Amino acid sequence: MTCNGVTCENAYSSTSGRRKRICTNRFPLTLALLALVSCWPETAGLDPKFDPSTRMRLVLVPADATVGSVIYRLRASDEEFEYPLQFELVGDASSSTVQIETLPCTKFNSICQANVILTRRLEPGRYYDFQVSVKDTKGGMSIQSCSITATNFTTPHDIIFPHKAGIIM
Repeated sequence: MTCNGVTCENAYSSTSGRRKRICTNRFPLTLALLALVSCWPETAGLDPKFDPSTRMRLVLVPADATVGSVIYRLRASDEEFEYPLQFELVGDASSSTVQIETLPCTKFNSICQANVILTRRLEPGRYYDFQVSVKDTKGGMSIQSCSITATNFTTPHDIIFPHKAGIIM
């Protein structure tokens, strides 16, 4: 039996009382699917993600915190393991109160980390807002808004760092 110019084997004839088997030419459909798959762009990469437990929505920092000290640690991961990840400040980094120091990370790590370092003295009661980005090796990027508040409290170094020798006069 022929159907649209294509010979169909085991086709049923409607005159024999059996169900008629519909024969379709599947070559154009197969060709169209192959063309679609070959022209399909690479799967869109997933962007790296900040660890939810290290989001800096509002971090309280004593106003007397030492300039140059680490005040926070960020963490991020990438589901596609496009490591190392690079952390950076977004916008004008020269006027920022903090700087970001990306810690060493390889493709064998499950997370990458960065220190947030204080670069200027804080004013008690003032809010400091900034944004941090994390980028993978393929260009995927996520941005996180951060805020620190300088508190009126002081940092009791002898309690926080008991192993640090005090100055005796």
